[in-house]
Order: sequence, then structure tokens, then C-alpha cells
Amino acid sequence: MTTVLEGDKRLVRKDYHGMNEFEGLKFNAYEIHLGRSEFGGNLPESLVHEDPNLGVLDSSNRLVGTYLHGLLESPEIVQKLLYWVSGKHFEIPESFNQARERELDELAAFLEEHCEVDQILGN
Repeated sequence: MTTVLEGDKRLVRKDYHGMNEFEGLKFNAYEIHLGRSEFGGNLPESLVHEDPNLGVLDSSNRLVGTYLHGLLESPEIVQKLLYWVSGKHFEIPESFNQARERELDELAAFLEEHCEVDQILGN
């Protein structure tokens, strides 16, 4: 694989559709990179319909490379990756965003109970 840095940094957030090992999965992620990557004779398996170079799996099925960030926020992607490494299915009860919101709500409730929030905020 050869990567050439060129042009302006690309930053795009959108929905992507999986293929091959990620077939049937739809996930939201952001693409961030500066340049392009090209593969030599031993082409990896692409994982993303929108652009074959955004996510790839090598021929050993042990190495994933991607320009997509936020993949681990998708419960379906996490389930797929855990299955690859363990051979077991895991239930992922909530998304990363749901877990983050729940934790922030718990933190806010704790602060309201144990701190003088109005005084801290200057109200």
C-alpha cells in the first residue's frame, strides 16, 4: 500500500453502507484524511460501498484499516468486530451516543445533588 499526501484535508460525516464482511450494516462515521492510498497487487477486501479505499480488510482477516472515524459508535460494528476476535456473539444494549447521554445525565444529577450549581454558574 502506498499513501500520498496531497491537497486539502478531507472531513466528511455521513452514512456509509458496509460490504463483504460488513455487508448489510449501515453506520454513520466521519472520513478524515489528507491524500489518497493505493494498493499494489495483493488487493484487500473493501468494507465500504461508497469508496473501496475507506475501509479494508487484509487477506488474513486479522487487520482492518480505515479512514473512517466513529465506527465504534455503532453497536453493529462493535458486534461484528467482537465476533471476529472471539467467535462469540455479544449483545450491545445501547449505542455509544446513548451510553454517553446516560452517563452525562447521571453526572448532571450528581452535581445538582452534591454541589451548589447555581453558585458555580454565578446565578
